Amino acid sequence: MTEREKPMATSHVCAVQKILVIDDEPSICLTFKHLLEEEGYRVQVADNGISGMKIVREWNPDMVITDLMMPEQDGFHTIREIRKSNSCMPIIAMSALANPADVEDSMKAGALCYVSKPVDIATLLKIIENMSPSG
Repeated sequence: MTEREKPMATSHVCAVQKILVIDDEPSICLTFKHLLEEEGYRVQVADNGISGMKIVREWNPDMVITDLMMPEQDGFHTIREIRKSNSCMPIIAMSALANPADVEDSMKAGALCYVSKPVDIATLLKIIENMSPSG
């Protein structure tokens, strides 16, 4: 069998395909949705933790990116809720307030990473790639 005839390995396919973005700022949700879909991800958005949890239960995303400061249900509570049913889902916390206590509290709640707004999309894509089991 020549090199050209060998089947391609499929183990390098990124495991993260479905991403849920939770943020009360519609412009952030739309921007993230557009940019992540351009990269080949399937994306759903929610404007608070309550609607985000409904999507988590019904759609079962591979990863969640959540703002921390939102009305109705904040990101800290949302992260803890996700962790009750899914201990290994990658969760990225984000906030415009680069408060060290928020970083620590989001990690204690179960986030694997924290990014400050405004989020650099190239950095975010690298984080997503690195958090993927195949990354």
